Amino acid sequence: MQTRIEASFRRRVDQLPEATQQLLLLAAAEPTGEPGLLSRSAAELEVDIHALGPAVEAGLLELDARVTFRHPLLRSAIYRAASAEARRAAHRALGAATDGAADPDRRASHLARAAVAFDEDVAGELERSAGRAQSRGESRPPPPFSSGRLL
Repeated sequence: MQTRIEASFRRRVDQLPEATQQLLLLAAAEPTGEPGLLSRSAAELEVDIHALGPAVEAGLLELDARVTFRHPLLRSAIYRAASAEARRAAHRALGAATDGAADPDRRASHLARAAVAFDEDVAGELERSAGRAQSRGESRPPPPFSSGRLL
């Protein structure tokens, strides 16, 4: 169920160019707000990172040392309103843009969220992620799915 605030945010986002909306979805799908990762994922989608300009001008997003949404519900509204296909494309781009040596767990998580069927390579990455989590003393690795359900 969408709140009035989320609906208001969605109307504002829907008025933005398609490329801007794609970049907002990338930013919503990656909670770290790392500008470099956003830029590399945009390149994966062949979208110019400068297409974020209209979102910044509209006051929806700030670009600084981190990419931050002006309101936490905005991130949620963007992500929830996107189609499953669009979310998978965003996670696929984020997984491809994430350095597997520097952040293998985040990469595995994005690739899992992008999968539409069983993928042996992704399963292997998730298994290694679980092993790393266990070695750190965690009971389980971060979930590869949003809200506990497959996207």
